[in-house]
Amino acid sequence: MCDKTLQNYKPNMFQLQCLKALELQIEGEKGYNEAEIGRQMKVNRSTISRCFKRYRNEGFLEGKEFTRKGKEFLEYYKMIEDDLY
Repeated sequence: MCDKTLQNYKPNMFQLQCLKALELQIEGEKGYNEAEIGRQMKVNRSTISRCFKRYRNEGFLEGKEFTRKGKEFLEYYKMIEDDLY
């Protein structure tokens, strides 16, 4: 990861789970559905909305898609998560 912002950015587990759920929706061609992610994670849709708003502000999401920075960020933390298991 060449971007220092990504190296210094420390998301919490909930934020990572939100992004992973979004990634699954996009890969499954289900689109962007905050309500569905909220149901899956057993939280209110507004909580998911705030999480994604933060990631848009950080440049990890653009609209309803991952930016290159967002994809790198998610892959980096998925790799760390895999190493933990």
